[in-house]
Amino acid sequence: MFARLVRVSLARRKARTAMAILAVMMGAAVASAMFTTSFSLNDRLAREFRAFGANIIVLPPSDTVDSGLPGVSFDTVTDQGFIDESQLYRIKQIPNWSTNILGYAPMLYQVVSINSTATGQGARAVLAGTYFNHVEPKVAAGWTTGLRHIASWWHIRGGWVQGDTDVNGSMVGIEVARELGLEPGMNIRVEYSDAARRISSSREFTVKGIVTTGGNEDDQVFVNLNVAQEMSDRPGRVHAVFVNALCNACPAEEMAKDIQMTMPVRAKSVRQLVRSESVMVSGLDSLMFATTAAALAGSALVVMTAMTTAVMERRREIGIMKAVGASDGNVAALFLTEALVIGVLGGLGGFAAGIAMAEAISRTVFGVAVVLSARVIPITVGISVAVAVAASILPIRRALQVQPASVLRGD
Repeated sequence: MFARLVRVSLARRKARTAMAILAVMMGAAVASAMFTTSFSLNDRLAREFRAFGANIIVLPPSDTVDSGLPGVSFDTVTDQGFIDESQLYRIKQIPNWSTNILGYAPMLYQVVSINSTATGQGARAVLAGTYFNHVEPKVAAGWTTGLRHIASWWHIRGGWVQGDTDVNGSMVGIEVARELGLEPGMNIRVEYSDAARRISSSREFTVKGIVTTGGNEDDQVFVNLNVAQEMSDRPGRVHAVFVNALCNACPAEEMAKDIQMTMPVRAKSVRQLVRSESVMVSGLDSLMFATTAAALAGSALVVMTAMTTAVMERRREIGIMKAVGASDGNVAALFLTEALVIGVLGGLGGFAAGIAMAEAISRTVFGVAVVLSARVIPITVGISVAVAVAASILPIRRALQVQPASVLRGD
């Protein structure tokens, strides 16, 4: 009986019901579009930020050479602690955030003398041993890491050093290349000497690429980590590790803490990069929220107007219902059910329309295809129902104030 009353009530006022559903649908469409766009672009923005390099640096537990990251220092090249290379795989296995670790690149630094075999020019520079394209056997099969995976923003003239077996390849910073007149394909001789440790070694490398970053890397020469360890007699040792972590909600600080709990190291986020990422994502979310709130407020106003008009038109019907024994709860349930139906129908229709809107916004404004998220459906329908029900509260209160005696007298 109750379901029939609801169905008949909605059917008798098709135009007004359709207007209310359309209003909820329009608000739901905006909400669906904004949520879909926001979820899709937040993830994309986070991944785009990862193209700008590492956002976490791992250091040995010791005292403080400027790295290639702004505001980050970690001891001196000549006297500092080391991180055990055999433990680096644990960075990828930190609790809670392991899937967010996209890659890392260890660094072993030493000051060396570099001479061009072609021009005969020489200079002092920092030799950095690192991973370029390293397969980590202690992680998932086929998982690779290194500079090629976390430093895609570097401008490279020439090519990259290949995997760990490329023991003769090197990459030279632009400032070193200018000073020595180097070009890709030329050879350099690198000499390392440590009088205190009575170590002296030299090796010849082929310049595979010229690196330009605008940072400290422009003054460095990069070779494979195992080669640098052999030259400096520091087997299995690294000075620092640059970590590239996906940071949608920017939990970089928590990731750094988890790394410290997993390994005997110090870990810190690169605050400038993390803060910029957080501000960008927060700004996008605020814009989406404001737009959605405005659209839903308009929908609520239309629904409230439609429901108020319906209550005024149905005063006699409400009076008769109360006269034959209907309680205020029965009357309120009738109107709330109608609002629920309007909210669900409007929400489902708005979701479908919102997906098309999100696709258009994403392609037109951001130039990328939108990525659909299943969680948008319950969110959109839930918000639509909440808006429809909330907009019905005042009209329902007016319906409950109807007095059967007054209505039956024709007042």
